[in-house]
Amino acid sequence: MTLGEFNLDFVLNLPVFEVLLIIVLAILVDTIFGIILAVHQGNFSWQELPRFLGTNVLPYVLGLIILSLVAEYQGEPFSYIFYPTALAVLIRYIAKVNEKIKQLFGIQTDQQR
Repeated sequence: MTLGEFNLDFVLNLPVFEVLLIIVLAILVDTIFGIILAVHQGNFSWQELPRFLGTNVLPYVLGLIILSLVAEYQGEPFSYIFYPTALAVLIRYIAKVNEKIKQLFGIQTDQQR
């Protein structure tokens, strides 16, 4: 199954804060799989974890929280920005989680053979 086979249209019909929750969960799942993969490969460092969270996780989460608050309370012009942005971020993190799962379990696709 490729990312192109997923139908993410349901996201456009959800309330702003539910979409935000889904995206934050996708980011957390990606982070957890990244930590597991780093431990598995022997590259994990407790000292690097705060820097990683501060530079790679927190900016996405805070930016989306701010955008979702504005979209929820200011209305239409910002919801037209929020939903496509949210969808793009969700697609990105689904692809990242998919890749990490493949690396972790040694799954090869036809393109990698």
